[in-house]
Amino acid sequence: MPTGEKIAEWIALGYEVSQLAGDVITLAMGTGLRYGEITALRPCDIDLKRRRLTVARAVKEDGEP
Repeated sequence: MPTGEKIAEWIALGYEVSQLAGDVITLAMGTGLRYGEITALRPCDIDLKRRRLTVARAVKEDGEP
């Protein structure tokens, strides 16, 4: 897993591609979530008031939740 400066570089590169790419990379680097966990997130999994993210599902490589 990259650390420090490398993380900042990856995030910056993501935002050069698109807002979504930068957000996904930031979320992955900041939380340690896997791609399948990130892509399975739903709005109800995010509680901004409590600053809580619930990982209740993951997408498998074959595309099925």
